[in-house]
Amino acid sequence: MTELEKSEKDAKRAGVNLVVMGVLHLFFAFFASLGYAIYLDYWKPFLVATLTAIVSIVAAAIVGGILGAVIGAAGGSDDAAGLIGLVVGVLFGYIAPLASFLIFRIKVLALRDRIGSV
Repeated sequence: MTELEKSEKDAKRAGVNLVVMGVLHLFFAFFASLGYAIYLDYWKPFLVATLTAIVSIVAAAIVGGILGAVIGAAGGSDDAAGLIGLVVGVLFGYIAPLASFLIFRIKVLALRDRIGSV
């Protein structure tokens, strides 16, 4: 690949709309991360997000279970424990897409800086 082809490819990649990327990661996390990994030919964010999602699922189950047990032991209802577990799961669910988006964002901004300095 010549330097001109690489420069043109980087210019195309630097033109990614970060707002659209963020919205797609919010609603379609796995598919957005996979799509941008293919488009930008940059797999680190996808792999980090996948690993983070696995860890988040385990952590959410542990934290949700502990909180549910504490609520149950304190005399709370099963509905309250279930709601707390749901909230914990949703919050932990946003960690992986956020990690993916932020790593992609850093890459795109670096490409924009490199294109702008040439």
